[in-house]
Order: sequence, then structure tokens, then C-alpha cells
Amino acid sequence: MDANTIYYEVTGSVVVELQYGSGSDVANDIGSRDTDEYPYEAEIELPISDPLTVTASDVRVKVDTSSFYK
Repeated sequence: MDANTIYYEVTGSVVVELQYGSGSDVANDIGSRDTDEYPYEAEIELPISDPLTVTASDVRVKVDTSSFYK
């Protein structure tokens, strides 16, 4: 925090469903669905005058999907 800005750092994980093939491929058992989880970090900068109003442009998110490729 400085005189004008509050800086937030957020960490967590996102759970995603991955689908291989179309919906009908999955229904006909020639496609598949799987879930995976990836860690993320977010940085948020907001003015001290209005620290609770967050817009998408205030947030920088990085999701680490490197485990997908292992």
C-alpha cells in the first residue's frame, strides 16, 4: 500500500473440465472428459479512495498450466 493505491496479491487454483472430441463423441464413448487443476496468482491495484470496486482491467491473472504438458 502507498499513499494512493492498495495492492492485493491473491493465490488459488482453478479446476477445469477438458473435453476431447465433440459432445456427441463423448456421448458415443469415442471422446472423453477429464478434469485438471492449475494454480494461479492474481495482482490487483485499486485506489485507496475506492478499494472495493474491482473491474477486469484492475486484475492481472497468471495461470500456470505447465503441468498439462508433463
